[in-house]
Amino acid sequence: MISTRNDKNSIIFFLRRALLILSAVIFVVFLLTGCSEIKLSVKDKDEFLAVDDITLSKEEAVFALLEQKYLYEGSAKDTSIWSKKAGSETMDEYVKEAVLDDLTKWTAAVVMADKLGIYMTDEDKNAAGKAAEELYDRMISVSHSSTYTTNLEAARELYIKKATYYLVFDSVTKGLEETITEESTKVIKVNYCMIPIKAGYGEAKACYDQIKAGASFEVVFAEAGYEPVMNKQMARGAMNSNFESVAFALVDGELSEIVESKDGYYIIQCVEDKMSEESAANYDETLMKAKNEKFNDYYINFAKEHKLRLDKNYWKKIKMTGL
Repeated sequence: MISTRNDKNSIIFFLRRALLILSAVIFVVFLLTGCSEIKLSVKDKDEFLAVDDITLSKEEAVFALLEQKYLYEGSAKDTSIWSKKAGSETMDEYVKEAVLDDLTKWTAAVVMADKLGIYMTDEDKNAAGKAAEELYDRMISVSHSSTYTTNLEAARELYIKKATYYLVFDSVTKGLEETITEESTKVIKVNYCMIPIKAGYGEAKACYDQIKAGASFEVVFAEAGYEPVMNKQMARGAMNSNFESVAFALVDGELSEIVESKDGYYIIQCVEDKMSEESAANYDETLMKAKNEKFNDYYINFAKEHKLRLDKNYWKKIKMTGL
């Protein structure tokens, strides 16, 4: 998943990632406050955070930050990215906040796994450790400050927590695939035009009859003084229910009947009744959104009954440019 990017692509990647994790990042570590307090003291100097008795070391936290530093800066090692604005925050602040959210969830997942009866096999642990080792080997050639240290063992421990999180995530969200269908997430391409109510049904019917007789959809409406929407890609939820019930039932090349709504009279022409790649992407996005919502609900309820310890001062001192 590590790749090199120029500055522009790094910003694009950030924006896409922001949309996916925004709801989770808002809560950050405060998800685990629940009815108990966040304890800012730690048990020993190497501990960065802990959920109940499951700890995450400073070396693990540094490795997670170095991974993001490597990802965002790319081979050019462009540190200017960290001072750029991401909404009201700098990229430095945004990435640290997102990483802290991940670290908290990954550590909490170990507690969740025990509660759910989910256990990492030796094969699972070896696979996670190997992934960490491969990344570590690529990253050690990148110079970084000796102020904040990490090591291979910390990388392995972090990736085992991360792998545990994915097992828990899959367990909590199991079965959602059956509730989301390809039909409900398909993407279509249509031409359409709306004739305002005040223009009257008669005008809509006159345009419809011309198109039905073989005239150009675009030309008919343009000559009537309207601006038709041509080759519009559309998923469900973009238009009113009357429009969508008709549009998503059309097949390639089919012209709808006149669809009446409170806004006016719609005439719809199907260009493509299912766009394969776009429909598959919409299915995946819809499914992942549903899974994230279900897991976050579970996570919030879990947080009410568990405690977090966090070395907040240590985290505040770290700057991405200083790693």
